[in-house]
Amino acid sequence: MLQTINGLKTEFSSKLDWLLSAVNSVKGELTSCQKRISETEEQISNAEDDVPSLHRKAESLEEQVAKLTSKLDSFENRSRRSNLRLVNLPEAAEGNDILTFLESWLPDALRLAPPASPIVVERAHRLSGPKLVNGPPRPLIMKFLSYKDKVFVQNAARQMGKILYKDRQVMLFPDISAELHKQRMRFDGVKRRLREMDVQYGIVFPVRLRVTHGGRSYFFDNPSDTENFIKDIQKK
Repeated sequence: MLQTINGLKTEFSSKLDWLLSAVNSVKGELTSCQKRISETEEQISNAEDDVPSLHRKAESLEEQVAKLTSKLDSFENRSRRSNLRLVNLPEAAEGNDILTFLESWLPDALRLAPPASPIVVERAHRLSGPKLVNGPPRPLIMKFLSYKDKVFVQNAARQMGKILYKDRQVMLFPDISAELHKQRMRFDGVKRRLREMDVQYGIVFPVRLRVTHGGRSYFFDNPSDTENFIKDIQKK
């Protein structure tokens, strides 16, 4: 009987040792898990603390990018200030000498009085791209040697209204960037209303609308102010 009891004690002691070893192992794993959880919580807390700072940095970078983009667009448009864009001139109409063609054709087409010195076109080219068989001709960009010549030609084209190459209507526009063109398009609606009212207007570089009414000039930086001005003059 005693031998049996001693055997049970030995077996129980062995199992207890195994159980204690297993418990200690689990405790070790729990301690390790708790440590990792604490480290993770600390990292999350630090990351949460960094979020506002990162947001501020992102906003600052976005603001810098916007300013640089605006400055770059301004430089691009200023580099084009002596340019005009000729639209709808048939392909190859300029022949082999595009500069001679423009310097001869422009005064005739616009019926320009001879200036003190001849108009000089410094450079000119068609926009790159394939010639479309049944599509419109590619626009032609011309750069005048003198900014005054560009303004002279542009004003003459505006006064002329309809410009013809042979029997085909062509148009002259300022050569501006796509972004500036997009900004100016915001005024298209009010410009249409001003035309219907026979009120003179013009665009002042870069994006400002000048309206002439009652012998005075008014300047607008956004369409909503122009709308209010139109309503006011309609009431009078």
